[in-house]
Amino acid sequence: ATYTGETRNYTVIWQNDNDTVLETDENVSYGSTPEYNGTTPTKAADAQYTYPFDAWSPTIHPVTGDETYTATFSTTVNEYNITFKNWDGTVLQSTSVAYGTTPVYSGATPTKPATAEYTYTFTGWDEAISSVTGDKVYTAQFDATVNEYTITFNNWDGTTLATYEVEYGQTPVYAGEVPTKAATAEHTFTFSGWTPAIVAVTGNATYTATFSNDVNSYTVTLEAENGTVTGAG
Repeated sequence: ATYTGETRNYTVIWQNDNDTVLETDENVSYGSTPEYNGTTPTKAADAQYTYPFDAWSPTIHPVTGDETYTATFSTTVNEYNITFKNWDGTVLQSTSVAYGTTPVYSGATPTKPATAEYTYTFTGWDEAISSVTGDKVYTAQFDATVNEYTITFNNWDGTTLATYEVEYGQTPVYAGEVPTKAATAEHTFTFSGWTPAIVAVTGNATYTATFSNDVNSYTVTLEAENGTVTGAG
């Protein structure tokens, strides 16, 4: 008896890591090394990781029977853009930070220009800095302190009568003694107010006392040479 030998064929299955079949070859001869001819296997990224294709499991080897190869993937931790902005939207710092890492702001302390009414002090960010789970923007926050201004009340001759520190928007009030101006032979002076007119505070200001003046009156007596009063006016 004579016989003819025939090489056996086997089935090789290529599947993704979720058992989805990517390619099937039912005619792979014994002893030959199978080859995958499909598209590169993929695995959907999640918030924490991206999964690049790595290799097949088990390692590809010559066929000795039916075989299933499963795609394996490496893991890459995702990075996200973390941005710190000032109150006006100006970017203070922008960095890529790995998922799960707590970002750190390392820039200069944020500032906000003072206005006539307020001075601003940095107090922190619009929310507590937390571990990265995605792109994030933090915005600087500020406390506002009402500015105070120096209000000076002077007498008519420039002598300072009183000085007060008064908040923006408040109307200053003079609480000192009534200003005076020494009378002259011709006039007597009566305090009448301040110049300029007192208004709500918007900055340093000086007010000066003003006076009305009344012409003095005198008694004139007419006497004769011998001292006799002959008239008066």
